[in-house]
Amino acid sequence: SYGPEMRGGKARCTVVISDQEIGSPLVRRPSAAIVMNIPSFEAFEPMVKPSGVLVVNQSLVPNRSQREDIRILYVPATELAEEMGNARVANMICLGALTKALGVLPLEALEEALENHLAERHRKWLSLNKEALRKGAEFA
Repeated sequence: SYGPEMRGGKARCTVVISDQEIGSPLVRRPSAAIVMNIPSFEAFEPMVKPSGVLVVNQSLVPNRSQREDIRILYVPATELAEEMGNARVANMICLGALTKALGVLPLEALEEALENHLAERHRKWLSLNKEALRKGAEFA
């Protein structure tokens, strides 16, 4: 069976980055978001805090935000990923763009996390994922 995101629905994952202790990982109004499809755009675009960042996979989301209080990056992530030979790294392209736009974490930290935590069976995809992160950062 496939989750809703594989059928074009919404999926939500939150990440809290802080150099201080995190009291609660619950996030009601994120300072940033990545939306990969139309249902996610409709659900999460209004939730981004003013002055936040929204990364939109414009390959799959033709919608344009009317908000002027957030920074919006329209990234042709699926097209860029297909040019790289694997559409499945579109999410990593968006993550690279968001990381660069936020400037709170060096791209090398994400690459190191991949190296340290990617399961052995997925190691063959390590260089492609790193390349996708860099491509997204360049696009931002």
